[in-house]
Amino acid sequence: MVNTRPKDHIAELLMRVLVLKTIVSPEAPMVEHGGSVWINCTTTCQDPGARGGLETSLIKTDSKSGPGWAAFLLVGITEWVSAPQCYFVCGGDMKVTAANISSYRKWQSGQGTGEGVWMGQGIWGRLLG
Repeated sequence: MVNTRPKDHIAELLMRVLVLKTIVSPEAPMVEHGGSVWINCTTTCQDPGARGGLETSLIKTDSKSGPGWAAFLLVGITEWVSAPQCYFVCGGDMKVTAANISSYRKWQSGQGTGEGVWMGQGIWGRLLG
């Protein structure tokens, strides 16, 4: 008789790794320079004990969590571009997903040419209307 348990165990591990996801929302927020944003991390892990977090160089001042989700308030955002990483650990496996935060700065022209938005790194736009 052939023992199929190791194969079954490997198949189970592969399925868990393939279907385990970490989702970040919003994926690409635009925040006014110095502003704040809530980043929500969720997982497809079915284990209510799965733990998640957010790795970032930005300032976290508040957090909330429940089974399969965790949310973090990032404040004082002055980096033009940052990519905080949401992660969840489920059954010893870790999945990581990054948000892509962009900050912008508004300006008011003193010469009557309207308002604009400075998005950093030499990118700018003009607001019409």
